[in-house]
Amino acid sequence: MALSSVSFAQGVSARREAGALYVSLSDVVTKLGYSVSESAESFTVRFDGTVLTVFANSPDITVNGEENTLSSSVFEEKNEWFAPDDALSFLNVTLNGTSLSFPNGGTGVLEFPATSATFGSTRSEVVDLGNSVTGVSFYAPGNAGEETVSVLMLDLKLLALAFPDQQKALDAVSSKFTKGKPIYFLVTALAPSSWESSFTLEQQGRVLQYGGSSLSLLEGDANTGSPEVPVSGVLVLPDLVNLRQPITVTWSGITASVQFRR
Repeated sequence: MALSSVSFAQGVSARREAGALYVSLSDVVTKLGYSVSESAESFTVRFDGTVLTVFANSPDITVNGEENTLSSSVFEEKNEWFAPDDALSFLNVTLNGTSLSFPNGGTGVLEFPATSATFGSTRSEVVDLGNSVTGVSFYAPGNAGEETVSVLMLDLKLLALAFPDQQKALDAVSSKFTKGKPIYFLVTALAPSSWESSFTLEQQGRVLQYGGSSLSLLEGDANTGSPEVPVSGVLVLPDLVNLRQPITVTWSGITASVQFRR
């Protein structure tokens, strides 16, 4: 299995507030292609003969005129509507960990706000994928804008925790890397672009360089990527690296500090 088949492009915005999980209804219904109407006070979805309405700052929900109550209040943030995760069942969407299964057969993954660091026209951010899975993303400019090329890196051994519905296939790939500490990377591009296929990692004065034959490509090309053909691969860190301590990662002149395990 090529790990780029894990679809990060199907991300659904999510928030954790006061111990509760909130999911973007705006994102979910867009991916499902449902009809939507909204006002400052309410958000209404129409699909398969069903009319569902939620209300701003209220746990109340109506389905075909029948009233129900969610576990907590819905809220709107920057034109995006968030509801507690129990609202998903009314849309026939199943949540498993941080993965979503849509009634049309599609899948998605929850994406949480990240701590960002900006470096001019390049950017890096530490990403919380849920279930104690932490990754780091890098963005580089190109002919499709400032984020034409992006690189996501995370601990391969924890990938199935972020995508439990794909655990069997992910475990099969992970089992191929029995030595060292494998770090998975995914390169995506908004337009056909070259990408920098070298990485530098540093921890406690130890500097590790990866590129060329030291990268294990799973799919794609070591020089170019496109929207249709993402690139995925693995770089294997030596056992002396502690994934529970900060690691400085540099890609394409962008530097970030990440702790892959908590």
